[in-house]
Amino acid sequence: IGTGAFDECPNIGEFVVEEGNPNYESIDGALYSTSSPTPLYVPCAQTRMRIRDGVEVVDSTIIKNSSSLTAVYIPASVTSIVASAFSGCRDKVNLELSPDNTSYLMEDGLLYTADGKTLVFANASVDNPLIRRTAESIASSAFDRCVNIKTLDIPDSVKTIDWCACQDCTSLEKLTIARSVVSISSSAFSGCTALKEVTMPFVGVSRGLSYYSGDNMIERVFGRDVSSKIRILTVTDDTVLAKGALSACMSLEELVLPFVGAKPNDSSDNFLGYAFGAAKYADNAKSIPASLKHVAISNVTDIAAYAFFECGNLERVTLPEELTNISMWAFQDCKKLSRINIPEAVRHVGHDAFFNCSNLPQTNEIIFVDNCLLDRRLVNNAGYRIHEIVIPEGTRLIGDGVYGGGSDDKARSVLTI
Repeated sequence: IGTGAFDECPNIGEFVVEEGNPNYESIDGALYSTSSPTPLYVPCAQTRMRIRDGVEVVDSTIIKNSSSLTAVYIPASVTSIVASAFSGCRDKVNLELSPDNTSYLMEDGLLYTADGKTLVFANASVDNPLIRRTAESIASSAFDRCVNIKTLDIPDSVKTIDWCACQDCTSLEKLTIARSVVSISSSAFSGCTALKEVTMPFVGVSRGLSYYSGDNMIERVFGRDVSSKIRILTVTDDTVLAKGALSACMSLEELVLPFVGAKPNDSSDNFLGYAFGAAKYADNAKSIPASLKHVAISNVTDIAAYAFFECGNLERVTLPEELTNISMWAFQDCKKLSRINIPEAVRHVGHDAFFNCSNLPQTNEIIFVDNCLLDRRLVNNAGYRIHEIVIPEGTRLIGDGVYGGGSDDKARSVLTI
């Protein structure tokens, strides 16, 4: 029987071989040569397949022309399953593992190598995967086309996520990748078109890549289409951000970063727009997504000058507890900013740090945020005719120039501390 003899016969349900034929046989409807454990043809309409005992390697030559398969039995003889083995199946299949197989183990619909260190395959039926904490890697295409998964947590035992590991998980909405992961291969989460919330240890394929590395871009892992739909992004402990690393994330509403700019407490490129492709702080406004409302910074001691300059749509900023300094003009012209915390450790707020942040709470034309008395030039540069200033109990900080430069010094008649 020649190669391709039945390729144009999509409605064949099974092959039946007459008893006594010395050359061919039928097993579970598939056609085999008696001289090889590999099937010649699996009917296009067949939904279940039992791989013949004796097969050691399952690859795409075993499962071919099988657009209707939903279940495949793996016998005890199989020692290797190639990542592309089931690429010829139209939909994701469910694997059934022989209890006598010593090369793999199956747990909650997830197939691992016998030592539990590599997650090889996830069944189509899996909807809430609990990955073993012995797993150190997720193999290529392991979760490919698992369309029932909505939430995926990669545990802190995992170190590597291979190429296309979770490709086309079209219902996946929330993804959490543990800090233990050191490598995420290209296109690992491409096609996850419902993804809205992501927590990951770094942006790109590995931590600490060069500023100019093309691999240090979020679309290398998710693809541009998926990246553009992410609403909430948390980056836990990256050490370097490339210019434009998040430029594909134009629907972000909430963003958590370990620092602002290219790297922690840097003396240059330390403005928010840098991650979105801005060449200078003056380009913040046109580079940062208009949808971005909340930014949290998790691990710095200094907010640099102009860091959030003209981030006009920001409504909330969360600063880290270890922060000690907010530099001049840091939040200038953040006109919609209404909530910001000043951590206990802060010892200095630079002049005009909150200039023209007109949506922050005000008292007697002096701004109080979290019991901190801030710069007098917060709202505008005009002088004030202040008749009374009361510094409340618990105030920790009096910012630069709070009492200087009023237009009428004689009008400042009462100061109560």
